[in-house]
Amino acid sequence: MDYRLLSNNNNNYPTHHHWFPKMCSCLESGNLGLANFPSGQGRSYKRLGSGPTLFDLSEFMQRTRRSDLSQDETIDDERQAEIIFHNTDLTWTTIVVEKNLRTMDLCELLKVKNRASGMDWSIIETWTDLGIERTLEDHEDILVVYKEMELFASHHERRFFFQRDFIKYEFFINPKQFFPPDMVALPNFEERNFMSSFESKLKDHLMRNDMECPNVFSCVWLRGNNSHIWKKAYMLLQDRKLYIVKKPPTATSSKRPMDNEQAVPFAHLSDYHVYKIPNAKKYFNAPFEWGACLRPSSNAEAEDTEAGVPGLKVIAFNSEKSRTCWLTAMRFAKYGKQLRENYRAFKNKQCEQNEASSPKEQYRAYNVSSESFRSRVAMDFTGSVGRIVEDPKEARDIAESEGLLWRRRWRPFSRSPPGCAVSRKHALDDGVHVLKPWFHRDVNRDTAASLVREHGTVDGVFLVRESKSYPGAFVLTYKYGDKVIHAQIQPTVDERGNGCLYTLDKGVTKFYDLIQLVDFYQLNAGSLPTRLTHYVGNGLATSPETESSSPSPSPSSTKPSHSPRKMDSKNPRS
Repeated sequence: MDYRLLSNNNNNYPTHHHWFPKMCSCLESGNLGLANFPSGQGRSYKRLGSGPTLFDLSEFMQRTRRSDLSQDETIDDERQAEIIFHNTDLTWTTIVVEKNLRTMDLCELLKVKNRASGMDWSIIETWTDLGIERTLEDHEDILVVYKEMELFASHHERRFFFQRDFIKYEFFINPKQFFPPDMVALPNFEERNFMSSFESKLKDHLMRNDMECPNVFSCVWLRGNNSHIWKKAYMLLQDRKLYIVKKPPTATSSKRPMDNEQAVPFAHLSDYHVYKIPNAKKYFNAPFEWGACLRPSSNAEAEDTEAGVPGLKVIAFNSEKSRTCWLTAMRFAKYGKQLRENYRAFKNKQCEQNEASSPKEQYRAYNVSSESFRSRVAMDFTGSVGRIVEDPKEARDIAESEGLLWRRRWRPFSRSPPGCAVSRKHALDDGVHVLKPWFHRDVNRDTAASLVREHGTVDGVFLVRESKSYPGAFVLTYKYGDKVIHAQIQPTVDERGNGCLYTLDKGVTKFYDLIQLVDFYQLNAGSLPTRLTHYVGNGLATSPETESSSPSPSPSSTKPSHSPRKMDSKNPRS
């Protein structure tokens, strides 16, 4: 190719033969192919098409790269999400949740980050502006739940809480507490097993894989189209479906299949998520504070639901007992066999943890039978070797003497006034119970009742606190039925020694310290209507963790504090 300088070179500059290529020989000859145009008319030419320039290629590659990155980000968003998990003490922890992460596995991860222990931790899904909440099941995919919440209503404030839930599998252990005989109809209960109790028959029914949820029926209140109008109705749960019946159902009629004249379908539980409403009177203007809510799920079965009925279905109950029964029954009817498998996995994991834990930790295991699972014998270790004491009187004398020696070792230098009317400081210094997670140092009656009521979903949830009315005495606050009971722990003078004994039954059963008292009533009901099953922790047994958390206020101090839940609008949304 010939390179020439595109210039007429009138100034006699030296020519350079390396600038532009010679495109065509007609340029030199002056023959441009324009001879046919008339003179005076402007000459023009049309540029021929050419391939893409380097600039075009660069821009195209950048657009492609941006598109690929956008697709990768979309795929990453579908596979993982950064979710905030709140604690009841207004702290939180941020976790990058990936697909197929189950609730049970996430709880183990949060327990490590929060330095928590125990088997009864759960993830609570809350909708703060609606006042509804539910406990996620162990098999649920956290990422799927999070995405499904976003699809349903992104404008509502939603949060995940990491906290204890004693009620999750308690109905397998004590079913009568959750399924009252006047609300439940068991199939063929009258025709067979006349001698068996209702509780044993119910427990067997719940654990059998081939059995569905028993039929449940009672009077409820439903919210009409106008949110301020509520109407009384009779509701029946049968075969995972809720019906509104015209007549009050009985144990006999509830076992028969419902026809269209007798019952009107209300909801198919496969199409809804079941939520608890802690205060339905406040959020939905219900006649009672005990409520439940059904929220449509994204995978609803259209053939089993009423077409064109979006939104929430709100139900109110006239007692905590009725709401507990309905929530448990709807949950069991919805998940059925999967819930049984979750419970078996929970029990297996609990057994593994109990085997690895110390004997002291076994006292507060989730399921403690009414009888002691650790058979003991009296031992005397005063000699060079230990020996078994068979004489009950001798064993009692040895136990009392060892208790007095222990009390003397831990007694402060200053002597207590007569009658055990010790000061607050001396009372706290008298034992190591102040280090126990169930002991609350500065808690008054109302706060203790609020704590137990918040976590008292089953009978026997308790805490021990100081008595504000009687210095030196203590109070056992526990839940039984629908009530919170405050039992005075009276200090009495030991007739055989210099110390104080503690009793709950006016001196019938005495203990040398609060630890012995709590251990006894965890294994035996004694004078109480129920044994102590779960304690409300004081949050002092664990230390905060500073990594993998949000900044101030010390968000990763995710200690298992069990103060009443508080919603703070300044906290980030999850």
